[in-house]
Amino acid sequence: MKNGMLISKPEILILDTHVSHLPGDFHGDPADRMIVATARKLDGTLVTFDQKILEYSNNGYVQVLKRVDEDS
Repeated sequence: MKNGMLISKPEILILDTHVSHLPGDFHGDPADRMIVATARKLDGTLVTFDQKILEYSNNGYVQVLKRVDEDS
């Protein structure tokens, strides 16, 4: 316990098979693949303005909310 808060270790493990076998057609950037694979594994929603991830989400493979900058 730290400052009255319970600290736990992260328990997220993305195996190579999750990253290398994303369904559909997704580009090869390893960081984007890990982010998308993590969101899929956790059934989470990404918030991004990355066009490639937004396009990938159109096929229903991952839930995404389009980030809108305040200046837009």
